[in-house]
Amino acid sequence: MIITACIFRAGLGIACKYGPMQGASLNGINLIIEFIWLISGIGYYLLKERKVYRMDLKLTAYGAASGVLVAGIIFFMMLALKHGNASVVLPIAQMSFLLTFLLSMVFLKEKLTVLKAF
Repeated sequence: MIITACIFRAGLGIACKYGPMQGASLNGINLIIEFIWLISGIGYYLLKERKVYRMDLKLTAYGAASGVLVAGIIFFMMLALKHGNASVVLPIAQMSFLLTFLLSMVFLKEKLTVLKAF
């Protein structure tokens, strides 16, 4: 799954670099990405979760925080690609997976296993 995530992240980065070079609007690209993210999240919930949640402040806050963080990822990656080479910016952006791996052990108390380390 992580290899697939890396491939998708790389594809997104290349599209975000190539699109504006061909005259696409950065804001338009961002709007489309965020719309697809929203639809994908709803689709995932309907297909995989199938749990009944009552709307509460905590659930709404987590959803809003996730949306803001994803929008930030896209926004800052697009800015970095606007000013830098994809061959430099995208590998640095890919390192976020490693940071997430480390932070999950610190904050979520996930255990480091041989399989995870591999």
